[in-house]
Amino acid sequence: MSYIGRRVGVGLGKETTRGTAVSPTYFFPLEDYDYDDKAEVIARTGRRSRIEESFNGDVVKKWGEGSLSGAVFNSGFGLVLLSALGTDTATTTSGETAVYDHTFSVANTNEHQSLTISSDDSVETDKQYAGAVITSLEIKGAPGEYLTYNAGFMGKSEASGTITASYATEHPFRPQDITFKYATVFSGLAAASATSIRSFTFKIEQNVEANYNLGSITPSNFYNKQYTITLDLEMLHTADTFRDLFIAGTVEALQVSCANTAITLGVAANPTVRLDCYQGQLTDWSRTLSNNDLSIENMSWRLDYDTTNSKSIEVLLRNIISSY
Repeated sequence: MSYIGRRVGVGLGKETTRGTAVSPTYFFPLEDYDYDDKAEVIARTGRRSRIEESFNGDVVKKWGEGSLSGAVFNSGFGLVLLSALGTDTATTTSGETAVYDHTFSVANTNEHQSLTISSDDSVETDKQYAGAVITSLEIKGAPGEYLTYNAGFMGKSEASGTITASYATEHPFRPQDITFKYATVFSGLAAASATSIRSFTFKIEQNVEANYNLGSITPSNFYNKQYTITLDLEMLHTADTFRDLFIAGTVEALQVSCANTAITLGVAANPTVRLDCYQGQLTDWSRTLSNNDLSIENMSWRLDYDTTNSKSIEVLLRNIISSY
């Protein structure tokens, strides 16, 4: 029977024991989902008095891999951030009693939080993929679109499950609520004026490696390795400010914030996601000078570990979830 992807519900759950499946805590209103089993097959080759190269083969590796993408919402997205960064510190939002600020920071470990990906499939069988970890996370903001993300995952191959999708009320982030700031030091961001940008792409790469041991075709674990973070910006070119920063090799603190002011949480709080970048250095800068078009500048920032603050990035997520 043919069917469309909307009929498959996808949820994530935080694992207590790495690689042991758990029930989903949050289901995501995704735009795209392609996580599935992968396999590596080797061919049997060798001389058999024939010109054909191979005569059989075997599956020698089996794992799960793919991605989830859609609009960023203010509750379930915390699980994605937890796997991508590793540490969540939750505090009660100032002036509130039931609104919480989750600060996700980079855990200096090679085993960031694992998740179970579950699918409620109304046509095929329900599936669960344990031991899934974020391989890459991309967050994008653009005019006329909600804040979106694409999360790459790698984990164990499928197991059967009985899943029933349930969607909680969550709030997205609008393009009109996005602001960008920069300052010479992180402490200066609070007082800095906002700088207009046309779009941004924030990306984390965890360089995940699956470990295979003899005696099994399934990985024993998935390890995140060197941590790479970038921020790409596009804006109207009105001055040589960022060109000069690029040429001089100047480092800056950067912040992208999005607070949905149309929604009130608790007394007076708003759903918020904020990217705090403690130290960034421009690695590329360019501008367009077309005869009949507005001059646009594009830049790429490499986000580094700041030895003064002992941090590279933090992501704040404000919602009514007390803990993940």
